[in-house]
Amino acid sequence: MVAGIDGAGLPKSNKTVTENSDFAIEGADLMASWIGKPPQEGTFDGSYMVDDAGSRIDDNVLSAAELESYLSKKDVKMGAKHNPNVAVIQYQLGMRGDDVDGSYGPKTHKAIAQYRVDQRVQNFTDDRGQIDYGKLLADKDFRVYTSTIAGEAIGQGVEAQKMIANIINNRVFNSRDGWKGAQTPIEVLRKGGFDALDYKTGQYKQAMGYFESDVSSNKRTLDNMVKAIAPIYLGKGQDSTDGSVLYFSPNTQLELYFEGEISRPVPDGKWNAIEEVYVPGVTRTEDFMIFKYK
Repeated sequence: MVAGIDGAGLPKSNKTVTENSDFAIEGADLMASWIGKPPQEGTFDGSYMVDDAGSRIDDNVLSAAELESYLSKKDVKMGAKHNPNVAVIQYQLGMRGDDVDGSYGPKTHKAIAQYRVDQRVQNFTDDRGQIDYGKLLADKDFRVYTSTIAGEAIGQGVEAQKMIANIINNRVFNSRDGWKGAQTPIEVLRKGGFDALDYKTGQYKQAMGYFESDVSSNKRTLDNMVKAIAPIYLGKGQDSTDGSVLYFSPNTQLELYFEGEISRPVPDGKWNAIEEVYVPGVTRTEDFMIFKYK
């Protein structure tokens, strides 16, 4: 049983189901035509759903592993429409009524992204709700997350480092542009756009060495950074960026432009669709400009 999901069934229904018929599950609004192999003619019990093989799926029987098998199906992706696998996921994650429509849009994505946050909290906190740094520091995804942030802002203040952590997390919940469909921070990072990770910069490699040997010339700085961004990684930290998802370094960008490394002194972007955000504790001397969508 998935934590946080109400085990109560839906109200009973006496609707008759025949192949190729359209019907609404009372309280769930699924359509029989979505299902590849509908059940045989008979009385439909509104307290359960059926998957694409016509098998019964109770709202309280999927284990975490079973839910993961649905989440990993190739057809469960942004833009899917009237998909029975998506409908099962929606219901299992607590969505009800018209929200259980089998379509993978922003609302479904946010529910899945929150489920992924809950998984991280479960995996990396102890019984008292405290962060288990032993487990967290051994996690490969967190190492990449931390090393990327180090590569982007190790020479800046801790608020700038937290800013980048929040922007990575915000991209998960604001599924659009180059990171569309990413359900976790590591999936955002794998989609690119972070030079430290994309080019495996020296600061990135140095941070990875910190995890592997606990020896680094920046050990104290990295210790402090880990403590600052770990709560954000687990969805516990406050977002100081007001939902920002974009940033760049204007001075660095200008230098690269004059050196002929890039073709524009500012990044391409939909400038009329975004607005600048001033993050407390992050100054212009730290060479960051931060933006969110209007």
